[in-house]
Amino acid sequence: MLVGASGKPVAFCSICGEPIMSLSKKFPEMEPDGAWVDDKPVCLNCLHKAKEKGERQETEEG
Repeated sequence: MLVGASGKPVAFCSICGEPIMSLSKKFPEMEPDGAWVDDKPVCLNCLHKAKEKGERQETEEG
């Protein structure tokens, strides 16, 4: 498991519950493994899944 600069998760994904260690460029030596979506923390895995799902919906509708 990855460990943040503080040694503890900074947040947990609001979708899957995975611990997120870095949500910003506060620690430039660490690559962020999450992002804020609608004021909720979301891990990169869920972000990628949501992006893929969104792209599929666009192609199906078009």
